[in-house]
Amino acid sequence: QTKLANSVATSLVGLQRPDGGFGMDQTGDTLTSSADATGIALQALALAKKSASKSQAAVQQKSIIAAAKYLRTTQVAANHWESWGDVDVNGTAYAAMGLKAAGANVTAIQGWLKTRIATDGGLITPWSNGVGDVFATAQGYVPLIGLSYLNLIPVKK
Repeated sequence: QTKLANSVATSLVGLQRPDGGFGMDQTGDTLTSSADATGIALQALALAKKSASKSQAAVQQKSIIAAAKYLRTTQVAANHWESWGDVDVNGTAYAAMGLKAAGANVTAIQGWLKTRIATDGGLITPWSNGVGDVFATAQGYVPLIGLSYLNLIPVKK
């Protein structure tokens, strides 16, 4: 599995955009990088790097640095991201997890996510009319508690 993971990571690095970010695909409106795609890619690269050869790890680390830089330079108010002209709760969640997996401090992002909690306990999105959005809440819970998906992988002892 580790050999396959590093093969996939090598392919993933090849999809990185010139700005350092990653996008959803190579068609239509998705030709730009996004916070959510970059956050997901960062988590995958951080995990694969743990079992990479020295040369693979060097390539992956260079990609991780570029992706983290993309996220940091596209942040709004150093604590969230926007998409389509409004706050991007889902993208912020994935970006936070990616940065966390890459070793960054995500306390400010976690704090911003907390400001999006509705009285029903869910995360408010621009389209959820002041109540929690199930999809955003499901995606945002892990970074809301300061973790990434990598923290949820059982560690073999």
